Amino acid sequence: MKEKYAMFKFIFASLACCLLAAAMITGCGGSNPSGPGSETAVDPAAPASESLVAKTYTMIGRVIVDENIAVGSITVKLLKQDYVSGLVSDTGKASITLSSGEFSFTNLSTGTYVLKVEDSADYLESSKLAIINTSNDSSLNTGNMQLYAKSSGASISGQYSLTGKIVNSDNAPVSGINVKLFMQDLTTNTVVDTGKTSISLTSGEFNFNSLAVGIYVLKTEVNAFYKESSKLAVVSASTQPIVNSGNLLLVSQVDNKPTTGQTALIGKVVAENSVPIGSVSVKLFIQDAATGNSIDTGRTSVTLTSGEFNFNSLSTGTYILKVAETTKYLESSKLAMIANSEQTIVDTGFLQLSTKAVLNPTIATLDLKGRIISSLSNTYVSAALVTLDSGQNTVTNGFGEFSLKNIEAGSRKITVEQPGLAPFTISFEVIGVTAPDAESIVINNVTYAVNEGPRTVNLITAGYDIQVNPQLHHSGTLMGTVKKYKVVNGAITPELEIYSGYEFALWQVFPDSTAKTFCSVMSKADGTWRVDQLPPEEDNGAKWFAVPKNTIISIKETANGNILSFESTDPVWVGRDAVLAYGYVVKAGETTIMDITVPTFVTAPTISTVTPISDAVFASAVGGPYSQDITVSLMDDLYARWTDTGTSTLATLYFRRAYLDATTPSISKNFTISNVAGTVENFKFKPVDLGLDYGRYTWKILSNDPAIPSKWIESDSSLITIRPSNVEVTPREGTTIKIQAAAYVYKFKAPVDPEATTYSFELFQGTVAGGGVLVANAIGTSPEFDVTFAAGILAVDDYYWQVTYSYTDGPPMRTQEAAINFVN
Repeated sequence: MKEKYAMFKFIFASLACCLLAAAMITGCGGSNPSGPGSETAVDPAAPASESLVAKTYTMIGRVIVDENIAVGSITVKLLKQDYVSGLVSDTGKASITLSSGEFSFTNLSTGTYVLKVEDSADYLESSKLAIINTSNDSSLNTGNMQLYAKSSGASISGQYSLTGKIVNSDNAPVSGINVKLFMQDLTTNTVVDTGKTSISLTSGEFNFNSLAVGIYVLKTEVNAFYKESSKLAVVSASTQPIVNSGNLLLVSQVDNKPTTGQTALIGKVVAENSVPIGSVSVKLFIQDAATGNSIDTGRTSVTLTSGEFNFNSLSTGTYILKVAETTKYLESSKLAMIANSEQTIVDTGFLQLSTKAVLNPTIATLDLKGRIISSLSNTYVSAALVTLDSGQNTVTNGFGEFSLKNIEAGSRKITVEQPGLAPFTISFEVIGVTAPDAESIVINNVTYAVNEGPRTVNLITAGYDIQVNPQLHHSGTLMGTVKKYKVVNGAITPELEIYSGYEFALWQVFPDSTAKTFCSVMSKADGTWRVDQLPPEEDNGAKWFAVPKNTIISIKETANGNILSFESTDPVWVGRDAVLAYGYVVKAGETTIMDITVPTFVTAPTISTVTPISDAVFASAVGGPYSQDITVSLMDDLYARWTDTGTSTLATLYFRRAYLDATTPSISKNFTISNVAGTVENFKFKPVDLGLDYGRYTWKILSNDPAIPSKWIESDSSLITIRPSNVEVTPREGTTIKIQAAAYVYKFKAPVDPEATTYSFELFQGTVAGGGVLVANAIGTSPEFDVTFAAGILAVDDYYWQVTYSYTDGPPMRTQEAAINFVN
């Protein structure tokens, strides 16, 4: 979306799941708040009069189940990770939740904690990370801790359906197969049986209803004819009620194949130039599928003079081959995966060793410690292969931590690899002028100085976590240019100029009304910026916001509901919503352009004399509900409401096509308003009366400055989608269609939107209110679809249909569902 915005408020009816505590901006990818500040240590040997009191913290949270239902009388235990050993131990602290589900712990120090609810008769075990660092306020709100009931399907109730088809190796449908549904617990990274089962029909099709957003596993058990099979299915935060998981392939039982435990792992240990290294001990670890931890199998293979090693009689799983650090070589590791028991030998290739080279005394170096987390589940990523561009590599431990040594100054690159992770590369700069020790590293234009000993940058304690994406979809990219209005002789001109060195932050706002900071960014000398490896909308449904540095998020209660507000501690932003751009969508494998124009009150704060309208909202019915983003039809009444600021008597509401580089408004409407602050204005009009057409529009309200008539101050900005109603499509709402004895063709038609790139047609059997099953669909470059119905394919029943408009940028638009009937 290429519209620029000065300010923004996001209104929700209920934000019980939101971040109730303020969260400060962090470095890019950081999941832990960071900022200036230090903790004062207490010397136990010093006299009481000389001791300094260490800062203590309080940790609060809430235990819920299902759709935000509070759970009382639950014991929450507090564990803490020892940073040196990586072990997690019980602190001895426990808190029993109130009827509101709330719990608290007091007198805590900084560190990494684990909140844990143990397995009980009613609920599965659940745990959650909570990190306290010196930048936190005295009270840390950990948010909601989700429990999952043990009763069948109790924790997955929702509005979505999941369909699919069982096929064999010839792509023929297989009937009578039991398909079991499992759900991934994102808190513990374990897979939980939902208790739901569907039997495939003669067409091979199966169906699961009433599902919530989540990651599911479809699984068939082994039988006399077919082997066990499973498939991942993702229900994302989309308005599509039915998710088609596609085909689930069954593989026939074949005799005379090796059974589980008869697979060999082979490989070769080499040094530079692929020279084989003999007499090296290779240790074998296996990843625990439930916890992600690396477990020592106790097995070691000593390489031959050819460098070759061998491990026999292994079962399926993810393994880690590891060579410990020696006097000559650095530690080295490699991942190896046995995907199925049919493999007799898995060749892991070369396990590369890096020689401990004599350091060049003229080049500065440093050591690096870091931690890798999943951007989707916010959990540690263990057993991931981390490789430096020099060839040095290691594998993360059970807490996602790794360390690399003797990294030379200059441009460096780290790659992270693991089955189940999208390809990930992070580039950074090591800054060091004087040998032997470098001073800092720079990631995404943010500097992290040496903070541990004389030469180690510890990104964990600096509050920066490297985020990687589960391989549900490829990651996406955000990039753009930061500009500002040029000031000449104290007056703002309409001319834009590059704004280099401008620091801001990227935030994600999720469909469940929660939000979190993702990264800090600084524009380059030419004003451009870019952030790669972002989790796409297909994985988490998030919208992306750009906000000024030092911005916090909070909730305000108003007469119209709760408002999620971004506020900056920078004095120039006081009293204004601190948002530079909002509502951008990152698509898998695509680049989204987010250009930013810094508001005039930031670059020239003394020039503006008009207070912008800040609470404008829209509704499609008298009395609301009011919101900023809204979807209506051309003939619907549109209600606008805002509060006058008392600094202007004229306002202009204008609409501009969203996601286009339009320099002038396409439609505008003038209003005469009160110059008395606090006066509530209410206006009603129809989109068709303004000359609007189908499509997606941004809107803003401009207040005129009486002292400078040519000057206008922009209000908030948001998105209004004008979609075709169910009486503006063919067949329209209420149409009855007669089923023919033979195959026949019926035309479905929706209005054209010139911006749309593709149109998707969907026909559902059922009612709009009760939901339906997808029975026909098609995609094309025209909103007209000639649908062929085979004889007997449709039953006499209620149906509804709609068309989805897809675009090169921004969210899709859907026609209003049109209910129709098929009769004999």
